[in-house]
Amino acid sequence: MVLNILQLLLVLVIFLPIKWMCYKITEVWGLSTFLDYKPWKCRKCLSFWTLVAFYLCSGLMFKLWITMGVGLVLTVLDTIAVIIDQKNKTIKIEDYEMDK
Repeated sequence: MVLNILQLLLVLVIFLPIKWMCYKITEVWGLSTFLDYKPWKCRKCLSFWTLVAFYLCSGLMFKLWITMGVGLVLTVLDTIAVIIDQKNKTIKIEDYEMDK
């Protein structure tokens, strides 16, 4: 029981710093020119693939099945939330009326 709770806490311990680092890398620090393409320059793509790789590797290497499963579900849900947030904040050209 205690190990299951620790695995759930490990999901957040992994998730939050990686999301923060992906933000810093893509929005604040920038990237080198040889990495200036997707998935490296897109925060959504970089955080998704980094978290998927990290949860899969940690789950398979250390047999942390709860961490792997919950982490992958959290990653997918977070990416869907980012996509929905981007769609809500984007103004379509049809909705934008130009002054005549």
